[in-house]
Amino acid sequence: MKKITGVVALVAISIGSAFSATSSENNKPYVMAYYPNYVGYMNNNTISSSMAVAGHPIAVPSYVIPGVTEGYPAVDNNTIVIQHQSTENKHLMSAVEGLSALAYGFFQPQSDGTIRFNDSWSDFKNSDLKSNGLCGESEAKSLKLCYRDGKQPFSRGAQSDQQCWGNVCYGGFDAFIKLNNSHKSLQHYISIGGWTYRNIMDDLVAENNNIQTKNINNFLKSLSYLKSRGVQGVDLDIEFDNSGEGYQTSLIFKALAENQIVQKIKAMGLQLSITIQSNPKLLRGIISNGWLLSWFNQGLDHLNLMTYDFHGAFDGVGASTGFHSSLFALPNSPYGKNEFSVNKAAEALSSLTKEQRSKVNIGIPSYARSALTHISNENNGLFQKITTQTQIVPGDLDSTYCDTSLTPSNPALQCSG
Repeated sequence: MKKITGVVALVAISIGSAFSATSSENNKPYVMAYYPNYVGYMNNNTISSSMAVAGHPIAVPSYVIPGVTEGYPAVDNNTIVIQHQSTENKHLMSAVEGLSALAYGFFQPQSDGTIRFNDSWSDFKNSDLKSNGLCGESEAKSLKLCYRDGKQPFSRGAQSDQQCWGNVCYGGFDAFIKLNNSHKSLQHYISIGGWTYRNIMDDLVAENNNIQTKNINNFLKSLSYLKSRGVQGVDLDIEFDNSGEGYQTSLIFKALAENQIVQKIKAMGLQLSITIQSNPKLLRGIISNGWLLSWFNQGLDHLNLMTYDFHGAFDGVGASTGFHSSLFALPNSPYGKNEFSVNKAAEALSSLTKEQRSKVNIGIPSYARSALTHISNENNGLFQKITTQTQIVPGDLDSTYCDTSLTPSNPALQCSG
């Protein structure tokens, strides 16, 4: 169960139907969605021979968060769709009505335990850089919350939020904080980590492979500052290359359980969700070693399962095609007992109490993975061998020049599908 980039995970929706996880409002299911910060400025699907990325999670038309009053117009294939689509997007506003929470991601862990916005082009507006702005307050500067590659965010000479040279005034984070539903009940989360930052999540709590109080304190200070700017919840998206084994040496998992970090975050008045891969071996493991029970006992609000990305082009040559996200594993699957499914993930958590199960949410991908070519059409292509001749059909999030081969000379250029 592997994603190619962190961006792909951002459009997954967690909903508590498997265990009837509910919110307090009219006993409705708790639904959390993820909003990718990159949409704010890469809101076009321009096809060119140069570096161009289709930068929107929903294919047509592209859009940004409502509330951004100034900025470049929404464009599709070099044609302006709506000049101020960012304030007129009824599609997103309608979707928000059905959400309990929206998570803005992904924040990047730093080696000292602090976290940072990962895209100054999209995240900030020019006034965020002023002394009383999101990035200008002394605490933000001390934490280097808005830095990137060791440098402060820059405005390219723009003096106001109406000057959008380089799109720096998109102010995605501010627009996200202001976004709400008609009941004014939308919870605003930030999401930290994801697939892209999977190898540095331990930095939130550890240095040189040892859990450090300094890192934990800096992590908590970062969360406290963002709470003061309107954040209501934190989502920790913690992933592993080998989800069935890699978690065993996870210091962030260990510290959340043994250093009472869940309790400390809750004491700050923040909601907390932990999003993890749905490998049954991982789930059973964190029950048997006591970590999951400790998280719940400390007050964890939500455990989100990544019940998606079961199969894709990333399976590679020699593997077989399979379902992207399946409720049950089919008996004729070539993966046999190792086939993932929502049901298997749920069964792995069957020993939890009713109250604990009510906090478990399953993930529903609101994205697809494109087809593979040059495979057998037997069984309509399902469970067929992936060969060296197989090609990846570029997906909506792929660059226009990506390599469709499963064995590219430059893996960095491979299409994700």
